[in-house]
Amino acid sequence: MSEPVTVSLADHWRVYLDGLVRSGRFGSTDDAIESSLRLLEATEHAEDRLARLLEEGEAEGGFKEWDRDAFLAEMHGRDDRKAA
Repeated sequence: MSEPVTVSLADHWRVYLDGLVRSGRFGSTDDAIESSLRLLEATEHAEDRLARLLEEGEAEGGFKEWDRDAFLAEMHGRDDRKAA
């Protein structure tokens, strides 16, 4: 169950959120803020994963081949190579 939370926003963000709701992109300010928080969470998870992978790579030492498309697919949670 969600609980009401009160936040103070700068005028810029209030106007921006109002515009998103008026445009129909979001049904409410709550929806827009929740979507923003999901994006923030996903970004932080991706940054954490990248940092771990970099640390693993540095610990392994040496060079190994890198597949850009496979990396991007993994970061987006899918494997497009299966469709090929």
